Amino acid sequence: MRALKSIFIPLFISIIGIIELARINTVYFEKQMAFLVLAILLYFTVIKINLKRIIHQYLLFYIIGLILLLLPLFSAHGAVKRWINIGGFTFQPSEVAKIFYILFLSSFFSKKERTGVSGFLKALFMSGVYFGLVFIEPDFATASTFMFIFAIVSFVVGVDFNVLLLFALAPLSAIFSFSWVLYVGLIILLTIYLFLLEKRRFFFAIFIYVIVFSFGLLTPYIWNNVLKPYQRQRVISFLDPEKHRDTSGWQVYQGKIALGAAGFFGRFGESYNQKNLRFLPAPHTDFIFSSIGEDIGFLGLVLLFVLYTALLWHLYEIVKKSRRMYIKIFSAGTLAFFIYHIIFNIASNLGLFPVAGIPLALLSYGGTHIITEYTLLGLVEGMYERGE
Repeated sequence: MRALKSIFIPLFISIIGIIELARINTVYFEKQMAFLVLAILLYFTVIKINLKRIIHQYLLFYIIGLILLLLPLFSAHGAVKRWINIGGFTFQPSEVAKIFYILFLSSFFSKKERTGVSGFLKALFMSGVYFGLVFIEPDFATASTFMFIFAIVSFVVGVDFNVLLLFALAPLSAIFSFSWVLYVGLIILLTIYLFLLEKRRFFFAIFIYVIVFSFGLLTPYIWNNVLKPYQRQRVISFLDPEKHRDTSGWQVYQGKIALGAAGFFGRFGESYNQKNLRFLPAPHTDFIFSSIGEDIGFLGLVLLFVLYTALLWHLYEIVKKSRRMYIKIFSAGTLAFFIYHIIFNIASNLGLFPVAGIPLALLSYGGTHIITEYTLLGLVEGMYERGE
């Protein structure tokens, strides 16, 4: 009974996506229907799986995820190695690897002694391997998912704030280095924080400044030699969308038009809109939020936000109520997974984040990600129900 209640919200969200895909393309609709049926079957299957016997085998989960991430690098062809073909179907191993990554973190951090500095650094290094393998596919957005999940899980298990600060400083220093005002402001804030610490920590301060200056200086090299041209162009168009609205900023510009023209009740019955006239790019994947918004308007999007909020709140309640650390961590990792996919996809549609190809959870077209999402939800419900 609990499983049926818990699947109602995600299923409602997926049905909204199915209806939208039917309006975009019947082929997408038919395939997504098959994917959704399979995902639901997996949801009710994994609920019954008892992981008690292998709960602490963190290396097992890690190695399975590692194999999945290595598969496209050795079997895929072309410059982009994100997918592999199995029996005519395209499969993205990095999505499924997220399941085993969250299982790995849950298993690893369930031992209290591993939440210290040495345990944190070990888990960080192992997570960095995952990040690196996905980054070279290249898929920076998906690679960042692993680090986002790692950050949320680390916070939940009680890793020391100063350790988390060191972890967060690397990306912050890289981002802020694009503006000397922000970069100097970051250094000033850190200096004030170090001064206010009850205990002066000389080596901690040295670590902080080394990270800030190292990543600040490395950013130009990474920008020019590591990021692909299309990745640089996405960031440039994000920073100055109006200037690039006819070129690299075209996607976001059209997405905003679709949302802006929808009004309060949407344009569901109209034939001449951004989607049908093919101005809106990738309406079935990256820009499905703009596509749905164009049809159902502000009122419909409010309903969608309510559904997403209810789903995230449900996962948060499980994190809060779980007594066993393993279940708490796995639920937190799953919550982080959904937060990342929901917020960053919607933000990119609104022009608040560079377009990065992150699917909108439970809505975007694609078999691998929707199967991954329902599998994660099924595992959370099964663990919590049994209290294993």
